[in-house]
Amino acid sequence: MAGVSNCEPLSDGFLIPLDSIVSAGINTGIAVMNPGNDEINLELELLDNEGNTLATAEETVPGLGHLALYCDEFSWDEAVDFSDFIGLLKVTIDSGSVAATGLRIDSGEMATLPVVPLD
Repeated sequence: MAGVSNCEPLSDGFLIPLDSIVSAGINTGIAVMNPGNDEINLELELLDNEGNTLATAEETVPGLGHLALYCDEFSWDEAVDFSDFIGLLKVTIDSGSVAATGLRIDSGEMATLPVVPLD
């Protein structure tokens, strides 16, 4: 069981560390909730440890809806090897605001991770 801390509204976007090590059963992702009535478009950038963009993706969160995906479940525009990956996910928001938290699974145990707001 995992606890989720208080989520403040994020209007610009957020950063979160991502790691995926298949042999160790580790995977990370995000959970995003849209408290507004209008859909929100998310632009995702997968970054390596030096801040270089490896791939991008787009997702939509419906009004009053949510989205929860692990890093290997997004439709990246470039192929990414998540068998042994450590990096960052940068998410920008086109309008409105969202609440977000990180998800991490490690050998069947689940934990939540804080996100860092973009300024």
